[in-house]
Amino acid sequence: MASRQLRTVLEGGGFFEGPRWHEGTWWVSDFYRHTVSRVTSDGAETVVVEVEGQPSGLGWLPDGSLVVVSMKDHRVLRYADGTLSTHADLTEHCGGHLNDLVVTEAGQVFVGDFGFDLMGGGDAGTASLKRIDPDGTVSVAAEGLQFPNGMVITPDGGTLLVGRPSATATPPSTWAPTAR
Repeated sequence: MASRQLRTVLEGGGFFEGPRWHEGTWWVSDFYRHTVSRVTSDGAETVVVEVEGQPSGLGWLPDGSLVVVSMKDHRVLRYADGTLSTHADLTEHCGGHLNDLVVTEAGQVFVGDFGFDLMGGGDAGTASLKRIDPDGTVSVAAEGLQFPNGMVITPDGGTLLVGRPSATATPPSTWAPTAR
C-alpha cells in the first residue's frame, strides 16, 4: 500500500465548512471569521467575500457566480462581479440555521438547514431540503430529514446524495436534479 504524507495547507481558521475544489483551488467558508476564502495548494489564502450572517455551503451557478449560504439570516447569497446579493430568502422554510448546499449543472441549488435551534439548545427535529430554481423560486424538495448535510450530485447528474437523512424522509415524486 502506498504511503501518504499529510500536511497542513491552511492554519488560523475559526471553523471551516463547505469545502469545495473549484478551478484548481480549494474554497472554504469560515463560520467564525465570516469569510469565504480561496486557498492555493501552497497555502496562500485570499479572502473572496465576507458574509455577516455566517457562511456555510458553497457552489457555483452555470454563469460562474459563487453562491454561499448565509446561515443565520436564512439566505443563499450570490457573489458576482464583486457584488454580494440575495439569490433567495428561505426563512419561511427553515427550522434552524441554513447549512450545506449543492448546485446542479442546470443551476438549481439544493440547501438544507439544521431543523432546530442547535446553538440555543433546542430539541432535535427534522428539516426539509429546499430547492432554489435559477429564477430564485424556492420549493421544498424533501421533508423529514435529520440535519441534511454533505450533499453531492453524482457525475451523471441523476442522483442527489444527502448525508444523514432520516429513514423516514419523504422525497418528492420527482425532483429532476438536472434538465437533461
